[in-house]
Amino acid sequence: QSSIELKFELEKRKLVESELRTSQEKLSKAQQIAHIGNWELDLKTDRLSWSEQIYEIFGLPEKFFSTQYDDLFKTIHPEDRQKRILAQAEALGSNKPLEVEYRIVRPDGEIRHILTKGEFSFDEKNQPIKIFGTAQDITSRKLLEEALKQSEERYRLLFKKNPLPMWVYNSTTLRFLAVNHAAEKNYGYSREEFLKMTIMDIRPAEDIPQLTEYLNTNKDE
Repeated sequence: QSSIELKFELEKRKLVESELRTSQEKLSKAQQIAHIGNWELDLKTDRLSWSEQIYEIFGLPEKFFSTQYDDLFKTIHPEDRQKRILAQAEALGSNKPLEVEYRIVRPDGEIRHILTKGEFSFDEKNQPIKIFGTAQDITSRKLLEEALKQSEERYRLLFKKNPLPMWVYNSTTLRFLAVNHAAEKNYGYSREEFLKMTIMDIRPAEDIPQLTEYLNTNKDE
């Protein structure tokens, strides 16, 4: 090759390396924002490799250089380890991607919720040799789900035990969807009977025109 060709190849190589570094930096930043890291497990050697985001997600110190899956597995909450094992076995047995949620216990004792997804790769004999995928910290989402669940439970209890008659109805059919104990006691109908009725059925005949006008006026609210 001439010196010009060598120089061209060198510049081309530098450009490719620069683009690769930029791509890796963008991927790393995206994973950091999404609280997600990628990993790869060699099923024959139990050797595990992962991106730097895994360190952050699992709260591992930078000096944690182990590449054995068992060392990372130990961070899984004891109550969820069997769940993680079974999920991988079931995914392999059904030839479907792995997807499992479980908790981990970080070195400082903090419990985090993890969503792991993975896929298997096979050799020429169709034997699984690797599994690769992602691990995402979904703790914030789980906390929001739990807060919503608790809020719904508090609302349910307030509705159910409220001393005043309360109900929920379908705005189109006007049929009852739910009633509390006070409504059953006050109107003398069982829950089952209420669910076969509309709100018109519990109003005096002279109130129907006014109620109809009110419903028509407020039906879009």
